[in-house]
Amino acid sequence: MALAPCFHTALRLKDRCELALTGFICLDLFRILADDLCSGMQLPRGSCYMASQTMQNLQTPALGVITLCVSKEKSFNPWVFGFGRTTELCIEQTFGMLRVQSRNAQLSTRAFLQADARLAMKNSKVLNREKVRTMVDEEPLTDSEFLLLCILMS
Repeated sequence: MALAPCFHTALRLKDRCELALTGFICLDLFRILADDLCSGMQLPRGSCYMASQTMQNLQTPALGVITLCVSKEKSFNPWVFGFGRTTELCIEQTFGMLRVQSRNAQLSTRAFLQADARLAMKNSKVLNREKVRTMVDEEPLTDSEFLLLCILMS
């Protein structure tokens, strides 16, 4: 629930923000329940739930989506085009495509630059063939809409 708003391309802004808020809060609630379970079973604290770094890695993108939903420009919509634009997945995919071009997946500087140039040329041809898509302007959430979402969450 925390990462779904980062990837989904067709959510309304209000629904995206609500999902991100829900995922963010659920992770905290599950941590509290897990700590309660640990104390009830006399186990070390944190042994019944994910590591705190993992929880932080899940909450950070959700918090980023919440921030974007409230403060974005009207014409800015990073979720419409591409895959995972609000995460580092698109960067990892690019590096993966570059590493595949090497025999042993250990790219030298020269091999990296050559592979990157080939990929740039390929992407240039693809982008030049694409038709222009129309962007739908979507107003960011107002303070009152965001406050109403927060109140409904509690």
